[in-house]
Amino acid sequence: SVSERPDVVSTSDPSPGTVPMGGLVRPGRARTQLSTAPRIPEPAPRPRDPEDDLGERLCMSGSLDPDTLIRAEALARSSMSPLSTVLLQHGLVEERDVLAARATCDGRELCDLDTDPPDPVLADRMSGEAAIALGAVPYREIGGALVIATHRTDSFAPLRQALAPQPVIFALAPRDQIDRAIGELYGDALARKAEPRAPIHASCRVWSARDFVR
Repeated sequence: SVSERPDVVSTSDPSPGTVPMGGLVRPGRARTQLSTAPRIPEPAPRPRDPEDDLGERLCMSGSLDPDTLIRAEALARSSMSPLSTVLLQHGLVEERDVLAARATCDGRELCDLDTDPPDPVLADRMSGEAAIALGAVPYREIGGALVIATHRTDSFAPLRQALAPQPVIFALAPRDQIDRAIGELYGDALARKAEPRAPIHASCRVWSARDFVR
């Protein structure tokens, strides 16, 4: 007669996909030992720096050669300074080239304030003191948004805060043009404010807008 005892299988050589059960086996998944080590979180991605694409754009335009860019980037890292600051301080590129590259990277307008000066009607949107401190002037008004021309991208945040809730669009222009525009828009008012503050020989009370234009 056929024995009805369960088959006894040696545990020395279990078949794949089986789990030993005290001499008996049954189909099942092999046990996986879970690691109890704490999981180290991955570092957060570095926020995009506006300077990241600047060097490449300057090389593409022919304003800077790759070897000079490598040296400037190393100096920027060691001094913890923006690449644009290093390039300008060492005379490696012209300011207008930097502004043109930055305008291309950020999709901003590069203005020529000498041929297309700011609208004087908008001058009262910003004080002369703020214009000097932030290197910026009101330029145009488009669709309810105030266009501010500046040579300093680090002025974007304080300008937004100072002009809120007015929507603001930023355009770029060379520093010398910004300085001349500030003189044209605010020179007379700044001179009048300074009248009672100093004797005539040390005062700007006799200044006019023409004194700022060279």
